[in-house]
Amino acid sequence: MSDAIAKHRLAILGSCVTRDLFTHLPEALERVELGPYVSRATLISMASSAPARVVAKLGAHVAKRFDDRRFVLDARKDYFRVLAKFKPETVVLDLIDERHATYLFDDGALTVTKVSKEFLVEHGLQRVPRTVSPFDPEWPALQERSLEALIHRLRADLPGTRFIVHAAPYALRYLSSGEVRSFPDPEPIRRWNAYLDDAYAQLAEGLAAPSVGPGHSGTLAGGQHLWDLTPFHYDVGYYRILWAALAALLSSPTVARLST
Repeated sequence: MSDAIAKHRLAILGSCVTRDLFTHLPEALERVELGPYVSRATLISMASSAPARVVAKLGAHVAKRFDDRRFVLDARKDYFRVLAKFKPETVVLDLIDERHATYLFDDGALTVTKVSKEFLVEHGLQRVPRTVSPFDPEWPALQERSLEALIHRLRADLPGTRFIVHAAPYALRYLSSGEVRSFPDPEPIRRWNAYLDDAYAQLAEGLAAPSVGPGHSGTLAGGQHLWDLTPFHYDVGYYRILWAALAALLSSPTVARLST
Protein backbone atom coordinates (compact mmCIF):
# COMPACT_ATOMS: atom_id res chain seq x y z
CA MET A 1 0.00 0.00 0.00
CA SER A 2 1.44 3.37 -0.99
CA ASP A 3 1.89 6.13 1.55
CA ALA A 4 -0.80 8.81 1.68
CA ILE A 5 0.15 12.05 -0.04
CA ALA A 6 0.78 14.80 2.49
CA LYS A 7 -1.53 17.75 2.00
CA HIS A 8 0.00 21.04 0.93
CA ARG A 9 -0.74 24.01 3.21
CA LEU A 10 -2.13 26.70 0.92
CA ALA A 11 -3.65 30.13 1.53
CA ILE A 12 -5.33 32.55 -0.88
CA LEU A 13 -4.75 36.28 -1.10
CA GLY A 14 -7.11 37.31 -3.83
CA SER A 15 -10.73 36.74 -4.77
CA CYS A 16 -13.43 34.20 -5.51
CA VAL A 17 -11.78 33.38 -8.85
CA THR A 18 -9.09 31.47 -6.95
CA ARG A 19 -11.23 30.16 -4.10
CA ASP A 20 -13.83 28.78 -6.54
CA LEU A 21 -11.27 26.29 -7.82
CA PHE A 22 -11.86 24.24 -4.67
CA THR A 23 -15.64 24.48 -5.02
CA HIS A 24 -15.68 23.50 -8.68
CA LEU A 25 -13.10 20.73 -8.16
CA PRO A 26 -13.44 19.46 -4.57
CA GLU A 27 -11.04 16.63 -5.37
CA ALA A 28 -8.30 19.26 -5.22
CA LEU A 29 -8.80 19.28 -1.44
CA GLU A 30 -7.34 15.78 -1.36
CA ARG A 31 -4.01 17.45 -2.13
CA VAL A 32 -4.46 20.78 -0.37
CA GLU A 33 -5.06 21.88 3.20
CA LEU A 34 -6.86 25.12 2.47
CA GLY A 35 -6.10 27.87 4.95
CA PRO A 36 -7.05 31.55 5.11
CA TYR A 37 -8.91 33.10 2.20
CA VAL A 38 -8.14 36.82 2.25
CA SER A 39 -10.40 38.79 -0.09
CA ARG A 40 -12.52 41.93 -0.55
CA ALA A 41 -9.46 44.15 -0.06
CA THR A 42 -7.87 46.44 -2.63
CA LEU A 43 -4.13 46.90 -2.92
CA ILE A 44 -4.55 50.50 -1.81
CA SER A 45 -6.36 49.41 1.33
CA MET A 46 -3.90 46.61 2.12
CA ALA A 47 -0.95 48.97 1.80
CA SER A 48 -2.52 51.61 4.06
CA SER A 49 -2.99 51.98 7.79
CA ALA A 50 -6.20 51.10 9.62
CA PRO A 51 -8.42 54.23 9.77
CA ALA A 52 -8.72 55.04 13.48
CA ARG A 53 -12.32 56.28 13.40
CA VAL A 54 -13.48 53.08 11.75
CA VAL A 55 -11.52 50.82 14.09
CA ALA A 56 -12.91 52.67 17.11
CA LYS A 57 -16.44 51.66 16.07
CA LEU A 58 -15.69 47.99 15.40
CA GLY A 59 -16.30 46.84 18.97
CA ALA A 60 -20.07 46.64 18.49
CA HIS A 61 -19.91 45.18 14.99
CA VAL A 62 -21.07 41.55 14.88
CA ALA A 63 -18.98 39.70 12.29
CA LYS A 64 -20.90 36.46 11.81
CA ARG A 65 -21.35 36.52 8.04
CA PHE A 66 -18.50 36.03 5.57
CA ASP A 67 -18.87 39.57 4.22
CA ASP A 68 -18.73 41.03 7.74
CA ARG A 69 -15.59 39.06 8.58
CA ARG A 70 -13.92 40.27 5.38
CA PHE A 71 -14.82 43.85 6.31
CA VAL A 72 -13.33 43.59 9.80
CA LEU A 73 -10.16 41.99 8.42
CA ASP A 74 -9.81 44.86 5.95
CA ALA A 75 -10.59 47.56 8.51
CA ARG A 76 -8.02 46.24 11.01
CA LYS A 77 -5.45 45.37 8.31
CA ASP A 78 -5.16 41.90 9.81
CA TYR A 79 -4.51 40.06 6.55
CA PHE A 80 -0.80 39.51 7.07
CA ARG A 81 -1.16 38.41 10.68
CA VAL A 82 -3.81 35.86 9.69
CA LEU A 83 -1.67 34.52 6.85
CA ALA A 84 1.47 34.32 8.99
CA LYS A 85 -0.38 32.51 11.78
CA PHE A 86 -1.42 29.73 9.37
CA LYS A 87 2.20 29.34 8.16
CA PRO A 88 1.29 28.40 4.60
CA GLU A 89 3.74 26.58 2.38
CA THR A 90 2.23 28.43 -0.59
CA VAL A 91 0.14 31.56 -1.08
CA VAL A 92 -1.79 31.92 -4.34
CA LEU A 93 -2.55 35.51 -5.36
CA ASP A 94 -4.91 37.14 -7.85
CA LEU A 95 -5.96 40.76 -8.39
CA ILE A 96 -9.59 40.55 -9.52
CA ASP A 97 -10.75 42.39 -6.37
CA GLU A 98 -9.05 45.52 -7.70
CA ARG A 99 -12.46 46.14 -9.27
CA HIS A 100 -13.51 47.65 -5.94
CA ALA A 101 -13.12 51.33 -5.16
CA THR A 102 -11.31 52.49 -2.01
CA TYR A 103 -12.21 54.94 0.73
CA LEU A 104 -9.28 57.23 1.55
CA PHE A 105 -9.16 58.63 5.09
CA ASP A 106 -6.57 61.06 6.43
CA ASP A 107 -4.97 58.20 8.37
CA GLY A 108 -5.71 55.12 6.30
CA ALA A 109 -7.94 53.41 3.75
CA LEU A 110 -10.82 50.97 3.48
CA THR A 111 -12.18 48.92 0.59
CA VAL A 112 -15.59 50.03 -0.69
CA THR A 113 -18.05 47.15 -0.30
CA LYS A 114 -21.73 46.89 0.59
CA VAL A 115 -20.78 46.18 4.22
CA SER A 116 -18.32 49.06 4.52
CA LYS A 117 -20.83 51.49 2.98
CA GLU A 118 -23.51 50.42 5.47
CA PHE A 119 -21.05 50.59 8.37
CA LEU A 120 -19.96 54.15 7.59
CA VAL A 121 -23.58 55.31 7.27
CA GLU A 122 -24.57 53.56 10.51
CA HIS A 123 -21.81 55.37 12.43
CA GLY A 124 -22.13 58.73 10.70
CA LEU A 125 -18.77 58.44 8.95
CA GLN A 126 -19.94 58.39 5.35
CA ARG A 127 -18.74 61.95 4.65
CA VAL A 128 -15.32 61.52 6.26
CA PRO A 129 -13.38 59.74 3.50
CA ARG A 130 -13.09 60.51 -0.17
CA THR A 131 -13.34 57.72 -2.72
CA VAL A 132 -10.91 56.68 -5.43
CA SER A 133 -12.28 54.35 -8.10
CA PRO A 134 -10.50 52.20 -10.67
CA PHE A 135 -8.97 54.27 -13.48
CA ASP A 136 -9.55 57.59 -11.73
CA PRO A 137 -6.63 59.96 -12.50
CA GLU A 138 -4.84 59.24 -9.21
CA TRP A 139 -5.57 55.50 -9.19
CA PRO A 140 -2.60 54.25 -11.29
CA ALA A 141 0.02 55.91 -9.08
CA LEU A 142 -1.68 54.69 -5.91
CA GLN A 143 -1.85 51.20 -7.39
CA GLU A 144 1.82 51.20 -8.30
CA ARG A 145 2.93 52.22 -4.81
CA SER A 146 0.52 49.81 -3.17
CA LEU A 147 1.67 46.86 -5.27
CA GLU A 148 5.29 47.55 -4.30
CA ALA A 149 4.25 47.78 -0.64
CA LEU A 150 2.36 44.47 -0.85
CA ILE A 151 5.38 42.70 -2.32
CA HIS A 152 7.63 44.08 0.41
CA ARG A 153 5.18 43.11 3.17
CA LEU A 154 4.71 39.57 1.89
CA ARG A 155 8.45 39.00 1.65
CA ALA A 156 8.95 40.35 5.18
CA ASP A 157 6.03 38.62 6.89
CA LEU A 158 6.09 35.26 5.10
CA PRO A 159 9.76 34.28 4.73
CA GLY A 160 10.17 30.83 3.25
CA THR A 161 6.65 30.84 1.79
CA ARG A 162 6.25 30.01 -1.89
CA PHE A 163 4.11 32.36 -3.95
CA ILE A 164 2.14 31.56 -7.09
CA VAL A 165 0.41 34.23 -9.16
CA HIS A 166 -2.97 33.19 -10.53
CA ALA A 167 -3.03 35.48 -13.56
CA ALA A 168 -6.81 35.61 -13.71
CA PRO A 169 -8.12 37.86 -16.51
CA TYR A 170 -11.47 39.25 -17.54
CA ALA A 171 -13.04 36.93 -20.12
CA LEU A 172 -14.05 38.39 -23.46
CA ARG A 173 -16.34 35.43 -24.13
CA TYR A 174 -18.84 33.31 -22.22
CA LEU A 175 -20.70 30.05 -22.57
CA SER A 176 -24.49 30.12 -22.80
CA SER A 177 -26.61 27.06 -23.63
CA GLY A 178 -23.55 25.39 -25.10
CA GLU A 179 -22.68 28.33 -27.37
CA VAL A 180 -19.68 30.64 -27.06
CA ARG A 181 -20.76 34.28 -27.16
CA SER A 182 -18.92 37.57 -26.81
CA PHE A 183 -19.62 40.12 -24.12
CA PRO A 184 -21.27 43.12 -25.83
CA ASP A 185 -18.74 45.79 -24.81
CA PRO A 186 -15.15 44.49 -24.99
CA GLU A 187 -13.31 47.77 -24.39
CA PRO A 188 -13.67 47.88 -20.56
CA ILE A 189 -12.57 44.24 -20.48
CA ARG A 190 -9.48 44.98 -22.56
CA ARG A 191 -8.68 47.95 -20.34
CA TRP A 192 -8.85 45.77 -17.24
CA ASN A 193 -6.74 43.07 -18.85
CA ALA A 194 -4.05 45.57 -19.83
CA TYR A 195 -3.82 46.65 -16.19
CA LEU A 196 -3.93 43.08 -14.87
CA ASP A 197 -1.28 41.80 -17.29
CA ASP A 198 1.15 44.45 -16.13
CA ALA A 199 0.31 44.07 -12.44
CA TYR A 200 0.62 40.28 -12.52
CA ALA A 201 4.00 40.59 -14.22
CA GLN A 202 5.21 42.96 -11.49
CA LEU A 203 3.85 40.69 -8.78
CA ALA A 204 5.53 37.62 -10.28
CA GLU A 205 8.84 39.41 -10.65
CA GLY A 206 8.76 40.96 -7.18
CA LEU A 207 7.92 37.66 -5.47
CA ALA A 208 10.02 35.45 -7.77
CA ALA A 209 6.76 33.62 -8.38
CA PRO A 210 5.53 31.50 -11.29
CA SER A 211 2.24 32.45 -12.95
CA VAL A 212 -0.60 30.04 -13.74
CA GLY A 213 -3.83 30.33 -15.67
CA PRO A 214 -5.32 29.49 -19.06
CA GLY A 215 -4.54 32.95 -20.44
CA HIS A 216 -6.89 35.30 -22.26
CA SER A 217 -7.64 32.93 -25.14
CA GLY A 218 -8.38 30.02 -22.80
CA THR A 219 -10.75 31.91 -20.51
CA LEU A 220 -14.51 31.51 -20.79
CA ALA A 221 -17.04 32.93 -18.37
CA GLY A 222 -20.54 31.59 -17.90
CA GLY A 223 -21.24 27.93 -18.56
CA GLN A 224 -21.02 26.04 -15.28
CA HIS A 225 -20.22 29.12 -13.21
CA LEU A 226 -21.08 29.65 -9.55
CA TRP A 227 -22.24 33.25 -9.42
CA ASP A 228 -23.82 35.91 -11.64
CA LEU A 229 -22.62 36.14 -15.23
CA THR A 230 -19.63 38.48 -15.25
CA PRO A 231 -16.28 38.36 -17.12
CA PHE A 232 -14.57 36.95 -14.02
CA HIS A 233 -17.01 34.16 -13.09
CA TYR A 234 -15.54 31.34 -15.11
CA ASP A 235 -16.81 28.08 -16.56
CA VAL A 236 -15.60 24.91 -14.86
CA GLY A 237 -13.28 24.21 -17.80
CA TYR A 238 -11.14 27.14 -16.72
CA TYR A 239 -10.61 25.51 -13.34
CA ARG A 240 -9.63 22.15 -14.80
CA ILE A 241 -6.78 23.85 -16.68
CA LEU A 242 -5.87 25.95 -13.64
CA TRP A 243 -5.75 22.97 -11.29
CA ALA A 244 -3.60 20.92 -13.66
CA ALA A 245 -1.00 23.71 -13.69
CA LEU A 246 -1.27 24.46 -9.98
CA ALA A 247 -1.05 20.80 -8.95
CA ALA A 248 2.09 20.37 -11.03
CA LEU A 249 3.70 23.37 -9.34
CA LEU A 250 2.75 22.18 -5.86
CA SER A 251 4.41 18.85 -6.62
CA SER A 252 7.57 20.46 -7.95
CA PRO A 253 10.52 21.28 -5.70
CA THR A 254 11.52 23.97 -8.18
CA VAL A 255 8.65 26.32 -7.35
CA ALA A 256 10.24 29.61 -6.37
CA ARG A 257 10.75 29.89 -2.62
CA LEU A 258 11.68 33.11 -0.86
CA SER A 259 14.14 32.91 1.99
CA THR A 260 15.19 35.25 4.74
